[in-house]
Amino acid sequence: MAHDFTIRVPNGIWSKRYDVITIGNEHTYIEKEEYKGVPRDEVYFFGYADGIFYKAFGCEECNNLFSGDGSIHFILHDIAVKNLKTAIEEFDRLKYPDPSRINDIKEFYERMKKDYKNVEYFEIIFS
Repeated sequence: MAHDFTIRVPNGIWSKRYDVITIGNEHTYIEKEEYKGVPRDEVYFFGYADGIFYKAFGCEECNNLFSGDGSIHFILHDIAVKNLKTAIEEFDRLKYPDPSRINDIKEFYERMKKDYKNVEYFEIIFS
């Protein structure tokens, strides 16, 4: 079990980006040709990092000690941008040994302000 945070555009290309081949219990994900090179509209942060995402989004109740509770929340655009900025700033302030670990989140944050500025809300998931 682990703490994972996901933020994504609802009904975005993330839901159709891959073909899945399943053999027994093994799944192989193959990116569809038309989505290669297209920025991801679903990104993850794997790890607890002092609970920064729970705190930034006011979702401490989603913290189930060893992982998130699997809940999905819909957050209005402006609030999501503000809260994600808070989490990024806190991560940088804490000076974690691997500062690149949050790069996908930082890139998504920048896209939120320009590429996704007309997106009404975002989904966040604590798993």
